[in-house]
Amino acid sequence: MEIPLVSPTPVFLSFEQRNQKRFHCATSSGNFFLFDLEKQAVVYQCQVATEEAQIATGTALECVSTHAILPIAYCGMGDGSIKVIDTTSGKVVQDEAAHHGPVTTIDVHSSGLIFSSAGVDGVVRLWDTTSLSTFQEIEWQSRKGDDALTALAFDHASAKGRLVLGGADGDAAIFTT
Repeated sequence: MEIPLVSPTPVFLSFEQRNQKRFHCATSSGNFFLFDLEKQAVVYQCQVATEEAQIATGTALECVSTHAILPIAYCGMGDGSIKVIDTTSGKVVQDEAAHHGPVTTIDVHSSGLIFSSAGVDGVVRLWDTTSLSTFQEIEWQSRKGDDALTALAFDHASAKGRLVLGGADGDAAIFTT
């Protein structure tokens, strides 16, 4: 089945944890939508960042991670903010300043209690999902001069909350939270 997307560049695709017959898609143009495979239709679509805002402020949608338990998605934006989307309604419910520069990667721990974000500022932030407040920061110290972080992921099997980080400098490291 081929699915026509709202804009040509998907930056995130993920099946819902609670319903594998639906998936989320986020596009580089700032669209975020939920698609139902059985109905072959878009359930909802929301514009996380307008084209005008992207041009004026660099507020492009950079990355997304969905909560494993709750109907929530965390969207990392080009202006350094994180937008929280209620994936039931498709509405932005919170907008939080997070990084100095684009947020390049986000991951939600399988416990649903914390999520992490990282960006070109070289900082990893660990967040409480209930209060949307940070409780730990890790500074990436590149040996090659480029502190931008490009990827991170929790070890979902670890009870200790291990986190692997990857930088634009080509290095990777493991941290225990």
